[in-house]
Amino acid sequence: MLEFHNNPIEDRDNMNLYIMGNDIGVGQEFIDADAATSSWHHNFRMYANIQVQANRELK
Repeated sequence: MLEFHNNPIEDRDNMNLYIMGNDIGVGQEFIDADAATSSWHHNFRMYANIQVQANRELK
């Protein structure tokens, strides 16, 4: 599965999904833009939690 998803074509297709739907709900609720950023928001929070744990273990 990692090999399938870790290639330039799959990466480009994934980025295109963000761009193609980004304008859904513009001027109202920005539905797709909010959906796309919510997953990034979640990932950054998870990464921050991992950083805190890793730094505690290094001390």
